[in-house]
Amino acid sequence: FAYLVYRRQQPVRKDVLLEMLWPYMDTKKAFSLLYTTTYQLRKAFESAGYPFLIKSSGDGYVIHLGNAVIEAEEWENRLAAAPELSDSTLSLHMNLLDMYRGDYLAEHDYPWAEIEKNRLRTLWYQHALRLAQYLRNHRRLLDAAGVHLKIQKLYPFNEYNDWTLIQIYAELGDRAAVEQHYRQFVAMLKESLGTTPTGEMQKWYEQWINRDAR
Repeated sequence: FAYLVYRRQQPVRKDVLLEMLWPYMDTKKAFSLLYTTTYQLRKAFESAGYPFLIKSSGDGYVIHLGNAVIEAEEWENRLAAAPELSDSTLSLHMNLLDMYRGDYLAEHDYPWAEIEKNRLRTLWYQHALRLAQYLRNHRRLLDAAGVHLKIQKLYPFNEYNDWTLIQIYAELGDRAAVEQHYRQFVAMLKESLGTTPTGEMQKWYEQWINRDAR
């Protein structure tokens, strides 16, 4: 069902479904299971009163969802239609950022969903960066830091994001936050990846932390 919804704009061939769902099963048994599954889906829709239809289309299936709202599609459409960032549209853009409550089908380990998950996540990331930069440029530093903290949850090893966040703390004059966040980032890189921050980031931190000693 999830895959048919993902491919809702086009028919999906039966052999594609077999290869995706039951790649190691005997073909005859797999086809029988496909027909049984499709039948059960149709009965489930009817029982629940959902206006969903799975129709045969050539050698495959296509799903019709009626007026059902697909959250991922709705979010992407709103993002594409959003006006340019300004003081008057800032709240709208902040709402768009918060509408993204997690990755596409994150609770399911579907290999076929990885491409869509990464595509939507990238759209969110690019929007978040633009929003954070706007806030920083307009000296709303705490709000900008909040956006970068949200980015960090999805991209914990993104050095650009963490470095930018540390620089914002520095602009706020929050020495404790700079030190704490940098040390946490260093420890995370070492523990998870066995690496260290780039030389450029380390040099910036050393210069900043020692600036009062000059």
